[in-house]
Amino acid sequence: MPNLSADATIADIMSSLATPEDYLRRVIGTFYQMQKAHGNVTVRIGVTGQGKMPHYRIDDAAGHPIQAFDYLGEPFPDYRAVDTEAWSTRSMTFDGVRALLAEHMSVKPRRSSHA
Repeated sequence: MPNLSADATIADIMSSLATPEDYLRRVIGTFYQMQKAHGNVTVRIGVTGQGKMPHYRIDDAAGHPIQAFDYLGEPFPDYRAVDTEAWSTRSMTFDGVRALLAEHMSVKPRRSSHA
């Protein structure tokens, strides 16, 4: 399978995520931590994979990288070691990612109450 589009965002890869709810919750948790330390931040995804569980990078409001994380939310030891071409050219805000999670939760199939 080819790499993701250079301008892909989390919204673009929702259908390919292996575990969308878990992934979105981890990204949102990272957002909370990074916003406390840096104010408004955005998230970009790694585009060199297939979009099942992409690494992600948190940028400041001006688009400068702060820290990169693996798909489990573990920080890379040095984000500068990551090729900048590996990251999407577009980013998402905290509100955008939170809205994706809310949308995903609202369309999840409900369990039947019939036995």
